[in-house]
Amino acid sequence: MKSSSSCKETAYVVEAAAGGGGDPMTTHDEYRAALTEYRAAQAMFDQADPDRVDEVIHRLRAAELRLGTVIRALKEVTTNERMA
Repeated sequence: MKSSSSCKETAYVVEAAAGGGGDPMTTHDEYRAALTEYRAAQAMFDQADPDRVDEVIHRLRAAELRLGTVIRALKEVTTNERMA
């Protein structure tokens, strides 16, 4: 079981996207960003030119993997918060 300070550290998984100079993003913020990225990749896939299908598939797969990773992190943070 993680300590509460470790739980807080886990909640702040990434720095702000613009060079890391801003406030750290929480896991919830990262989830919203990953979901937005996934939806954009899905829209690109739906409208892809035949010449760019491979590129769009790669982008969509990367977005799916990121979203899955963030969901697992969010579940861990949520579980740890409930145990605290």
